[in-house]
Amino acid sequence: LSAMERRQQDIHVPILTQQQGPTEDASDSDNDDIAFVRPSASGWLEPPPLKRTYSVTRLLGLGAGSTSACIYNLFSSVLGAGVLGLPYAAKRYGFVGGILLIVPFAITSLYTLRLLQWAAALSCTNNYRELCAFTVGQRYPFTLHLISVIIFFNTFGSLVVYLIVLGDLISGFASMVGGTPGGGSLLDIIAQPALVIIVLGVGVAMPLSLVKNLSSLRYTSFLSLASIVYLAVMLTVRTIQQVFSDRGASVEAALAMPPREIPALLGGLPTFIYAFSCHFNYFAAVDGLKKKTQRKMLTVQTGSIVLSLLVYVAIVATVLLLFAERTESDFLVNLPRADNAFNVAKVTYTMVLIAAYPLNCHPCVRALLDEMGEAGKKEATRNVATVCVVATSIILAIYCPNISVALGLVGGTATSSVIYIFPALFFLNLSRVGSPAASPMRSDGRPKTEKEMSLVHRVPFHRFFCFMLLGLGALPGRAASSASSPDEQRQARAAQRLDLKRLPNATQPLPSPLDATLDTTGLCGAAGAAAV
Repeated sequence: LSAMERRQQDIHVPILTQQQGPTEDASDSDNDDIAFVRPSASGWLEPPPLKRTYSVTRLLGLGAGSTSACIYNLFSSVLGAGVLGLPYAAKRYGFVGGILLIVPFAITSLYTLRLLQWAAALSCTNNYRELCAFTVGQRYPFTLHLISVIIFFNTFGSLVVYLIVLGDLISGFASMVGGTPGGGSLLDIIAQPALVIIVLGVGVAMPLSLVKNLSSLRYTSFLSLASIVYLAVMLTVRTIQQVFSDRGASVEAALAMPPREIPALLGGLPTFIYAFSCHFNYFAAVDGLKKKTQRKMLTVQTGSIVLSLLVYVAIVATVLLLFAERTESDFLVNLPRADNAFNVAKVTYTMVLIAAYPLNCHPCVRALLDEMGEAGKKEATRNVATVCVVATSIILAIYCPNISVALGLVGGTATSSVIYIFPALFFLNLSRVGSPAASPMRSDGRPKTEKEMSLVHRVPFHRFFCFMLLGLGALPGRAASSASSPDEQRQARAAQRLDLKRLPNATQPLPSPLDATLDTTGLCGAAGAAAV
């Protein structure tokens, strides 16, 4: 027998030679799943070539379980509403200083994400609470409840702020194009913030929050990326036009901005910390990867932080060049209403908040379910808890808008604990003497590979930086108390009494609930450091 015939008998696969096509018996047989293999010149069987198919989903990196889809989700979690107050915080340090200060906070956030990845790999855990239970929870059980409380209030405060900002943006746009609150037309209805919050909360936020797998939110996260890129591009275009029209006067005005006094400088730090907060969503984001390798998880971390850094630098630089000292705590207030491109950018920015809402609602509900024990593991319980969280955030956003100040104090202030303090504690616990991270041997007695030993050699280096992170996490406690000068505080209180924020024709905007979240970040960080 020839080599081809012997190969055919060995694998029992029908062969079609080049001279003979498929016979009637072969085509009509009951074995429809038989794969006909083409013979090659060498005598070996070769499968037919696979045709690579291209689609819009594939080209945009939106495939289920893809690395880019996870980057989109984590990027949306990073972005949120933190970008709104970043130019105002950067203004305190001057044009160059404010832009340069974004970089170290991005690097620090990326480093703490890396610490979480290492700690999870060493402890074989896959979420924040399990990691806490494995490291410090056995010796200090109260830290498990502390983690749940911090994550819950952190994310729940953001949910309320998102709804308030959404209601103000859309109702403000409707008022600008002719809508009047209290009228009967569609524009008049949209001009009412309460109705906008109810419609978006029940019709959009709640269905997205009920999705069990965060990977399903990759489409809204991609739209969020497209929306913020459009805003950054429009700001860049308008900045270039202004620089050429005023012959560089705007650049000189931006460069001439002096740094503030030390208390004001410290008051801007919490905003930079809040701008890169995504650690409570990290495990859920990388859980959507098809193959959870260390390299892919590092790619997700790096991609999301680098994208956020580029967006922040572009927006901060252009906003300061355009408005300089006139930059408000919510820079969208500065955008001229007569510019239709900016009006469209304001509306599309709502996509950023809509995408960030379910990404913050998931860890909020998860923290609530963790405190319920076995009852929290049921699917029905998760759905009921999600509905209750969304409904409560809607009610607070409508009837108690000032409650966001208290929620920002408790929720947004916990950011430094989640980003700096606890990741450092986890790694310090796992890398102490005799722990798996510091040992040259595996748990099964075999020596570690060269790649695994690289972490062992760097343990003292990382432990040094972890101790520095503990101090950095407590620093915003002092910064929050110096967030604004007495004159600024008196102006804010006067504006609050006049309730200028809800007046469509107000000339002096009331500091948004986002300001409280940003300006008070770190009080709980100091408390967390004291508790540790």
